[in-house]
Amino acid sequence: MMKFDFIQKIIRGVKNLFARNKMSYEFKNIKVADIEKEINLKEKGESDGKNNLPSENSEVFSITENEAITKYDNRRHQAVEDAAKY
Repeated sequence: MMKFDFIQKIIRGVKNLFARNKMSYEFKNIKVADIEKEINLKEKGESDGKNNLPSENSEVFSITENEAITKYDNRRHQAVEDAAKY
């Protein structure tokens, strides 16, 4: 009878462990289209393209590209901070 009680306790413990499931954090999708609209990426990108920015063999991004990267990174960092607070 003791073995049976012990097994029941283990099963209950495992069930409780998985029932909680509060350790997972679900990251929200970052909508790239929203960022594109916020910074007028299409218009600025077309302007950069007409002015050949950045040049074909450039090793740095254009101002527009850096702006898009920075906006996205800021949102990603915010999501990581929110997850850390969770």
